[in-house]
Amino acid sequence: MDDNAHRPGEPVGEAVAWTVLAYLITGPAVYGGLGWALDHWLGTGFLTPIGLVAGMALAVCAVVVRYRS
Repeated sequence: MDDNAHRPGEPVGEAVAWTVLAYLITGPAVYGGLGWALDHWLGTGFLTPIGLVAGMALAVCAVVVRYRS
């Protein structure tokens, strides 16, 4: 079987770019939002940046794992 053949359920072409963009936006948004909520609940000010950085790192890892050749 050809390694470059399209696998069912995998996005192709422009869809891959939009999927990657969605990962890179939602990762920091979700984890940054969780950090922001915890900051307000606990009265701290350091969890939002930690959540943003963690979200970015996890989003990049998810993209690499999903689309690695």
